[in-house]
Amino acid sequence: THHLLSLKLNETNYLSWRIQIVPFLRGQQLFGYVDGTIVCPLPTDVEAYNNWQQQDNNLMSILVGSLSTEVIPTVHWASTSKNIWDTLQEAYASHSNIRILSL
Repeated sequence: THHLLSLKLNETNYLSWRIQIVPFLRGQQLFGYVDGTIVCPLPTDVEAYNNWQQQDNNLMSILVGSLSTEVIPTVHWASTSKNIWDTLQEAYASHSNIRILSL
């Protein structure tokens, strides 16, 4: 299913990348991980915690796989898919908005 994400995020195409990836994540029922509505269960609920971790790691892989090589270092420190999502939004969303306003 990753082949559906043909556009790699670079430093100037955040809005186009977001238009591609948001419906994909929603269709896979994964968007809640990046917007914070699907929160990590407590480690005391071992099965739910492990399932969440596995799904979040799969999502991290999808997100990193949709980044160009120059963008990947931006998220090297991230430990969850939400960290990656928030970092990318903060780093690139405003640049894309400014670019649109200047067109």
